[in-house]
Order: sequence, then structure tokens, then C-alpha cells
Amino acid sequence: MSLTSTKTKERNTSLSLKKKLESVEFVLLLCLWEYILRPLHVVSKTLQNPHTNLHSACRNLKNAKEK
Repeated sequence: MSLTSTKTKERNTSLSLKKKLESVEFVLLLCLWEYILRPLHVVSKTLQNPHTNLHSACRNLKNAKEK
């Protein structure tokens, strides 16, 4: 948008967002959240499966908790 928009406000907003997305803090937090949420995603998918048994669900929850 910063390259194609003709509206000054849109360009400024997009440049501001781009700057925030490129910040070290944002990248660090993104990596941290990915590390936390990846094990929970596996648990979520396992629990949504109608053929999942209780043992595998408990094992996945335990693994997520340990990570």
C-alpha cells in the first residue's frame, strides 16, 4: 500500500505498520508465541479428531505442558 496508494494517510499508516513489523521486539515476540502455541496446536488437532482415545489426548497434553 505504501507504494501504490495515492492517499497520504494510507501510505503513512502502512509505513508505520511496516516499521513495527520489522522491529526486533515484534520478531522476538512472534518467535516466542510460535514456540508456545505449536505444541498446543497439536493438542487441539488431536482433541478434535473423533477417533482420538483418551490415552493419546492425555499424552499430548502432557507433552505440551512439558514444553
